[in-house]
Amino acid sequence: MKKEVFAVLKKRFELLMEEKEYLYLRNKAGELNRSIGELIREAVREKYLYPDQQKREIALQKIQSGDYALPTPVEWHEIEDELNI
Repeated sequence: MKKEVFAVLKKRFELLMEEKEYLYLRNKAGELNRSIGELIREAVREKYLYPDQQKREIALQKIQSGDYALPTPVEWHEIEDELNI
């Protein structure tokens, strides 16, 4: 069972956006059974506060999927032979 953590939100601001953007967010929030504010806060966290975390999660998913091949180890003497050292 996933434990939910609720933060106390203390700051409020007004955001102006185009009608098309607002309608998209409203529809998406309804599909996900979440608020528009939750979607915006999540986007801010993913884009600006913790962007590296998202990159790590994507990389881990690729590796776990089996579709991503790790490079084959190469022996140093093989590199020397290729470079004629």
